Amino acid sequence: MNRTEDPEEKIVVAARRVFVEKGYENASMSDIAAAAGINRTALHYYFRAKDKIFQAVFGSLIGPFIPKVQDILHSDAPFFDKMDRLIDEYFEVFSQNPFLPRFVMNESGRDVRHLVEVAESIGFRTYISTLVELLETEMAAGRIRRLPVHVVFLTFIGQVMFPFLSRNLICLILEIDSDRGAFEDILTECKRTVSCQMRLLLDKDSPLVVPGV
Repeated sequence: MNRTEDPEEKIVVAARRVFVEKGYENASMSDIAAAAGINRTALHYYFRAKDKIFQAVFGSLIGPFIPKVQDILHSDAPFFDKMDRLIDEYFEVFSQNPFLPRFVMNESGRDVRHLVEVAESIGFRTYISTLVELLETEMAAGRIRRLPVHVVFLTFIGQVMFPFLSRNLICLILEIDSDRGAFEDILTECKRTVSCQMRLLLDKDSPLVVPGV
């Protein structure tokens, strides 16, 4: 191991690859040690349990995202400006970590309670609570269309995650070379489209007819 390299960071990077490939349940401490190029004794010196490594991995991916989106939600900007900035942040974190959406989906299918517990440990629950409060306040004030909050969440998350989940399929169908920047151009267009669709859904003056509303 390079002495100038942070051992914990090297372990977290290696564990990230292992968790993405095998999932939390199927990944072993031996797998992580081998990927990091160390023995299990050295691994246990830094992380006593696999759960602690998983928390460190998830924290390294999502941790910097939480304060950014909290700052956006607590800002004095108009609601739709906040929404556009949230979309930017989601696309940014997924662009930097394109495996993250699939990783989250896979872990949700394996053990969603464990995933939620880890997410809560790095402040994700606080972010969600703040977002729900913002939506309910804006709806109550009549500034946006009144909709069930879960409908807004499902629509938003589906639109920001699907382009990354479907990257390989889209590139194959449209015969796009994903390594030459063409897909990044698609993501730029998708981001603008997501913004338009969310405005169409939530703008109380939009012509969209929402069943049951």
